[in-house]
Amino acid sequence: MLVFSACGGGGGGGSDDPQNPGGDKTISISVINGVTPPACGETPVSVITANAQFTGTVTWNDSPSTFAANKVYTATIELTAKSGYTLEGVSDNFFNVSGASVVVNDADTGTITAEFPATGSAPPTVINIKAISGVTAPVRDAVPATTITETAQYTGTITWSGSPAKFAASTVYTATITLTAKSGYTFNGTTANYFIVSDATSVTNSANTGVITAVFPATSDVPCLTEVTVGSTTSITFLTGTEFKIIATPDVATTKTFPTGTSDSGSANVPSRFIMGETEVTYQLWKEVYDWAIANGYTFANAGVKGNDGAAAKTAQHPVTTVNWRDSIVWCNALTEYYNANNGSETDLVCVYTYSGSIIRDSRDSNATACDGAVQNSSSKGFRLPGSMEWEYAARYRGTETTNAVAGSDGSYYTKGNSASGATADYSDGSATSAVAVYGVSSTAIVKSKGSGANALGLYDMSGNVWEWCYDISGGSRRVIRGGACSNPASLLQVGYVYSGDPYGEGNDIGFRFCRNR
Repeated sequence: MLVFSACGGGGGGGSDDPQNPGGDKTISISVINGVTPPACGETPVSVITANAQFTGTVTWNDSPSTFAANKVYTATIELTAKSGYTLEGVSDNFFNVSGASVVVNDADTGTITAEFPATGSAPPTVINIKAISGVTAPVRDAVPATTITETAQYTGTITWSGSPAKFAASTVYTATITLTAKSGYTFNGTTANYFIVSDATSVTNSANTGVITAVFPATSDVPCLTEVTVGSTTSITFLTGTEFKIIATPDVATTKTFPTGTSDSGSANVPSRFIMGETEVTYQLWKEVYDWAIANGYTFANAGVKGNDGAAAKTAQHPVTTVNWRDSIVWCNALTEYYNANNGSETDLVCVYTYSGSIIRDSRDSNATACDGAVQNSSSKGFRLPGSMEWEYAARYRGTETTNAVAGSDGSYYTKGNSASGATADYSDGSATSAVAVYGVSSTAIVKSKGSGANALGLYDMSGNVWEWCYDISGGSRRVIRGGACSNPASLLQVGYVYSGDPYGEGNDIGFRFCRNR
């Protein structure tokens, strides 16, 4: 008699389960894609969208060549498990088919019956919204989006290559976007490579389908926030490429002042040394922090848009707009906590804005009392809005450069108050103003679009592009905004000009830039 023994570590992947002798994994993907709700005049699909675990065929009651009007159709879907997977272990009514009114399956089987609402009385409209919103370029450490922004014609889900919980550094990611047509609409008639996904390097789709593949540029290898000092100049770069500048002020024993106002007749104390963003907050940075914040207990009155209208043509490097003052301070708190969550080797920063001792994490009108009564922790190194005089100092400072400048008592020179930040002549000189500012046009520009238009401190768009919220109160509950916007005349771009807005008011020409104590 021969006796055989089983040895561990060898071959095969066997199983003691008589229902599953091969040791295959039970299918865990419940959503069946590619079976769209029938619509009058549309051609029935015959296969599902295959995934990593199964393929499938589709048959319809009455075997229509095209769907009739005002008729209820039932699809019978037969799934075939791919190698390494099994339908054994699947529970009753496990599967989902988008748009179906009833979906049933028996346990341990891949036969699914999906009944759909009655077709309409007219042929469906071919989908004509090309731009898919809600899919932003992957950024290191950001949480991937899983749904698109719904339109009047379709909804959609997003899956990412590698199924990351957070995007890794130096990695090229591909998004597979699966659109589902709404009632009355169809993908039949859409051409190949029809759809647009902002910031993607490659966007492809087959004709007559809502499955889109979008490839994005590699994520940055820059840690969440890095600080680099060369000589006496320090710059800090956030992971999206937003750079901070150290705003250097004279190290003197006595208080010094700089000129303020459009006529240079006012004065203010030179502020303590602080850090300010090189640019206005981009939509990319806003959205990265916003998504993290929403997932971690924050609530905002406004979601923000790209530039002045959020149109598909706007990239994520346009400044964020349509955010109010309350949104801005809450987002600064979120940025502080996001920084802490992603910089384990750094000292944690303390949130700047609190009310009754609690961090403010809600900018909705229902939390107006807390927002408008916010206490600003002056000793915290968390992120915050600039003070109005900090903003004006940063916009005006010229150092030793005397062109179009006026002297301060600190020995430095400052851009005249009737000029755009860094301009070599007053606002009425169109050539000098347009060299440093985006103004007198209908649309915002990407940040730093004036490539050689940085001011003496290396800051861009301090005048023009979008107005910028400051922390200060300006009568009643109104808050200061500075700098002018793309649609404004040059007169509103003067560095000495002060405007204001309601803390709950948002506009397509208002954004912000943020600061930190040094």
